[in-house]
Amino acid sequence: MGQRTPQEIDHLSASSIKSYLGCAKSWEANYLRGLKSPWSGALVRGRVVDELSTRNWRQRAQTGRDMGTEETRAYIGERFRVAVGETDLPIDWGRLSQDETLASTLELADLHMTYHAQLVDPEATQLRFEVPIPGARRTVVGFLDALGRDGTVYDVKTGGRKLAQRDADQDLQATAYAYGLGRPIEFVWLRCVAAKEPFTEIVTSTRGEPAIDWFGELAASVSTLIDAGSYPANPGWRCNFCPLKATCVASLTT
Repeated sequence: MGQRTPQEIDHLSASSIKSYLGCAKSWEANYLRGLKSPWSGALVRGRVVDELSTRNWRQRAQTGRDMGTEETRAYIGERFRVAVGETDLPIDWGRLSQDETLASTLELADLHMTYHAQLVDPEATQLRFEVPIPGARRTVVGFLDALGRDGTVYDVKTGGRKLAQRDADQDLQATAYAYGLGRPIEFVWLRCVAAKEPFTEIVTSTRGEPAIDWFGELAASVSTLIDAGSYPANPGWRCNFCPLKATCVASLTT
């Protein structure tokens, strides 16, 4: 993707808004200049487990059965290989090697299938929404991992630590999904955590009408700032995965 102007950005997502709020300069490098951020091993792992959940729920809807252990592990191995091949940049595997990250992904996939997959009988998976931003020419676009038949929104996640209730109650993605659906929601994270002893957790939060209004105001503000060309840098942990790392913060300690 080459250089784009702000006017060519026709939609925002929860992740792009969060990226802008985290560091607008990094957002500009990614979304306007087309400079891609390097992937982490954790990102690959999370993406593959998320794909597994969708694949399994869709299979169950068609056949009435969940994926078996061997089928699950074969699928994970293939999707892991594909994910690694989709980026031209070196992947930061962190403290684990690529093979160790694959082993961890398989372990978390087994946990998801054992403890979480059976809990959801979704009415829809990867449900797309697109909603106008108040006073802006852009829309907010998103995809729900699973929408329960009772209206509950489910999101499959992997991580390296427990999700604190405070963080869940302030999570931007959940708020964006209430905005996208246009109604209050109960949002449930089905999380598999890659700790020394991997474990699962279920964290629930709600979003009401005030949250929907709040998100609309936030999206409108970010949209206005993008059009104004306001892209200040905000150094922090995100710098490790920023395409401008070598130039933007290089002079801070010299």
